[in-house]
Amino acid sequence: MMIKQKIVLKVDMHCDKCQKKTRKIAASTDGFLSMSLELDKDQLVIVGVGVDAAALANSLRKKVGHTSIVSIEIVKTEAQKKEEEAKKKKEEEEKKKKEAEEAAKKRMVTWSYSPCHNYPPPPPPGCDMICYGAPSYPNTWFTW
Repeated sequence: MMIKQKIVLKVDMHCDKCQKKTRKIAASTDGFLSMSLELDKDQLVIVGVGVDAAALANSLRKKVGHTSIVSIEIVKTEAQKKEEEAKKKKEEEEKKKKEAEEAAKKRMVTWSYSPCHNYPPPPPPGCDMICYGAPSYPNTWFTW
């Protein structure tokens, strides 16, 4: 399966004859689908399937003048864009779930009873307020 691509070339076009040559050479390349000239920037934009950008730049350089490749991009269809957006949303949701689980784990406190100490150990940082003791013994209430 060939991928649709967008190639931007900077071509020195001094006159109408140069523009005509550029269009003719670009249209004759294999895999050509569409083209546009941006005269204010001296750029040629070609959309095609399997276009050899280096060979196109060389042929333009030989027949028209100085030519350089500005960028080559993959053109995505609407369905591919929607799939990528769905994947991003799914990844964001999974990330939020993991962050919520980690926050819940940080707030969980595990205490062990030790009969040899009179006071329980202090709670870990970031913990909610915890009360210890029994209502029948009012001096045993401790709050952090």
